[in-house]
Amino acid sequence: MSGRLKGKVALITGGAGGCGLAASELCAAEGAQVGIVDLPSSNGAQVAQKLRDEGYDAIFAPADVSDAQQVKSAVQAVEKAFGSITVLMNHAGILAAAPFLETTEEEWDRIMAVNVKSIMLTSKFAVPAMAANGGGAIINISSMAGLRANSSTPYTTSKAAVIGITQSMAGDHGRQGIRVNCIAPGLIYGPMV
Repeated sequence: MSGRLKGKVALITGGAGGCGLAASELCAAEGAQVGIVDLPSSNGAQVAQKLRDEGYDAIFAPADVSDAQQVKSAVQAVEKAFGSITVLMNHAGILAAAPFLETTEEEWDRIMAVNVKSIMLTSKFAVPAMAANGGGAIINISSMAGLRANSSTPYTTSKAAVIGITQSMAGDHGRQGIRVNCIAPGLIYGPMV
């Protein structure tokens, strides 16, 4: 690898599985210190240990990304371990495949909390550290479903919201030297698909 992220600290939500795991591994291989944020029940501790065994700097900071206090604690744990945060990658996401009229209020709320609210929470707690250290980058993971609807209305709605929050945050934080972008991938075969 080229070491393009040497000296960077990457906090990656959903970093223990799927595309988030791939991001954790790639960021570490490119030289970043990696804070993996995922559910306490995930294999995040094992992923972080595997990266350390390979000679990389990584920690696991367990959190339900829809819970403000847990997110705050996870961000603080990454800052304490590595001194700052320069990259925030919001990979955490869930999918519900029920038709719209069969989607329960609880399912709707959970998808919005994990796919959208989590971005607000992680950014709220990470941006001050980024700004204090001269800037950084936030990468939010949307989906092609956010641009062109698929069969899951709550998922499509949440991923369109990710695009909106990204555009708004880019305007809010650009003056602080923080770039905010999103990626809208197509179908990726992994644990959710």
